Amino acid sequence: MWRKGYEVPANYNDNELSCGRALKLSFQIEPWKNNPGCGVCGDPIKGPRHNEFPNGKYAKNPVAVEHYTSESNITVEVMLTTNHRGFFLFKICSADGRREEVTQECLDSNPLEVLDENQVKGKYKYMVKAEQSKMIKIRLKLPAITCDRCVLQWDYRTGNNWGKCPDGSYSNDCGAGETFRSYLTVHYSVEIEKNDDVW
Repeated sequence: MWRKGYEVPANYNDNELSCGRALKLSFQIEPWKNNPGCGVCGDPIKGPRHNEFPNGKYAKNPVAVEHYTSESNITVEVMLTTNHRGFFLFKICSADGRREEVTQECLDSNPLEVLDENQVKGKYKYMVKAEQSKMIKIRLKLPAITCDRCVLQWDYRTGNNWGKCPDGSYSNDCGAGETFRSYLTVHYSVEIEKNDDVW
């Protein structure tokens, strides 16, 4: 957010929130389930939570950067500095009245549907094409929830490491990969007044 001019602490490594290490992928769970090595904002789960509310040094005062309407279609932009193939997931959770960070379980229960007609791996995954880099625009469908403060999570599971696949074959898509995560705060309501300002 500091790169967009918001008055929040600058995190110069905000493109490196990879949970601290490469993790083995699990093929037995749904793709949006929690990866046990990651905090909700991309910090290592067993390390300092610098990006999590309320005590993280980059998350002291959440600022809502967008106002959305429940069940609407939105377009998000992802700046992909390095392409590791794989896929993106997007999730949302109400943070109303919370004095601590939202849980991954809450985020996992509200995945956003990808509306890109070229996506063939399931409606919640955005598959990263090998030639994609820089700014990627993605259309998403918001679920039917409302909140004054919501947390929108971006989750990037990389897919460019060699390894054994469930069927016994080997592929660049089946090795231990990294998970990158980030999130932002948004306002999410049934109807939005014309003069609503970003918090």
